[in-house]
Amino acid sequence: MDNSLHALSPYDGRYAKLGEELAPWFSEAGLIQARVIIEIQYLMALSRIHVIRTLTVKEKQLLSQYTHLNDASLEKVKKFEKTTNHDVQAVVVFLREEFSKTSLADSAEYIHFGLTSEDVNNLSWRLNLVSARDSKLIPIIDGLTHQLAILAEKYKALSMLARTHGQPAIPTTFGKELINVVIRLYQQRKKLVSHKFFGKSNGAVGNYTALSYSYPSIDWISFSDTFIKSLGLEATHFTTQVNPNDDIIEYLQIVERMNIILHSFASDMWRYISDDLIIQKPTGVGSSTMPQKINPIHFEHSEGVTEIANGLIGVLVTRLGESRLQRDLSDTPLFRFLGEIHATTIDALQRITYLLSRIYPNEVVMHTQLWHNWVILAEPLQLILRKAGVKDGYAVVKKYTQGKKFDETSWKKLLDNIVHEYDISDKNISVQLQQLSPDTYLGKAANLVDLGLKELQKKDGH
Repeated sequence: MDNSLHALSPYDGRYAKLGEELAPWFSEAGLIQARVIIEIQYLMALSRIHVIRTLTVKEKQLLSQYTHLNDASLEKVKKFEKTTNHDVQAVVVFLREEFSKTSLADSAEYIHFGLTSEDVNNLSWRLNLVSARDSKLIPIIDGLTHQLAILAEKYKALSMLARTHGQPAIPTTFGKELINVVIRLYQQRKKLVSHKFFGKSNGAVGNYTALSYSYPSIDWISFSDTFIKSLGLEATHFTTQVNPNDDIIEYLQIVERMNIILHSFASDMWRYISDDLIIQKPTGVGSSTMPQKINPIHFEHSEGVTEIANGLIGVLVTRLGESRLQRDLSDTPLFRFLGEIHATTIDALQRITYLLSRIYPNEVVMHTQLWHNWVILAEPLQLILRKAGVKDGYAVVKKYTQGKKFDETSWKKLLDNIVHEYDISDKNISVQLQQLSPDTYLGKAANLVDLGLKELQKKDGH
């Protein structure tokens, strides 16, 4: 029987493929592996400052093998945890046993020397967050923004009706509405890429006490700086036993904002599909009883999973910045949900990217909708009247247009009446008004698409 049928999380069951892709960083195995890497790197750092003897080339090669644990080793760590009842100490016991069989036996007692479990955990989670961000999250964001940018450029001049408060407003272009989303996502991407994570390795309450007592002549603050930076993180010293987690909170808030953008975009696309402004290519079964249907399920799904992601983020953002006195364990289960947050976020990104390849604008309906709403030219009309010297041109146009509909014929008739009634003698203004149409009142929409595309070329400062 398929084991995924019995999975509790959908990303271990129904959507297991995505869960497997994130497992190297957010699974139990991924966390154990990160802890082992930290312990090994720490031991090598101790060797460099001669707390333990210099390691041979062969011994360094041996240590490097522990950066890719096999299942048997991972299971051994979990077996030790049943005895230690402590996950980090289980890693320590595992490594000591492994070292006992090698020339590193004389260094085994220096594994985890002067550290507390939080020194290992805070670095492990941050290493995994950086790896997941760079290896998975950023490439998928780039894939979506790239596809959106292609569509924005293709349809930068395709006029459509814009709505404010759900009501017909003025014309816009389909491409301009897409580039808005691209730039918003791109801004959050830049923040994600440049975001710095801060690690600490300063002992039980953050004072380097055990290390300073054992080796008082060593500058442990400087050592900590060097060690943490060697991991690709920034060092912080002002902590209790717990790294304050403000950096993770800020990271999650960036992801949260991105999910809000995705949710809003998916909702708008759903509405465009509902209004026949966008056509979906046939795919699969849309309904078990209505054969004609093509449901925008991926946009709907994206709305749902971004809500789940941001709900979890809300809990973590509120709670991760707190710790009673110098340490409590209430944050420990919260970190376990970082995988779910990334899975739901990436799920939305992938589904929206996929569905963009299966939709296209209904240009006929877009044009028809515009030409059934000539009243949207009330804005330029009131501006031209004010420019022509008509007193309170806005009120004049409001009187004739508010709550009313106009087609091309009735609109042109209104223009003639206004020109005559208010004695607008400037022929240029009359011609300008007569030439205006819902398809041409587009401002700098196409230019803004071009500007947005240029902005994307500055990615990562290049």
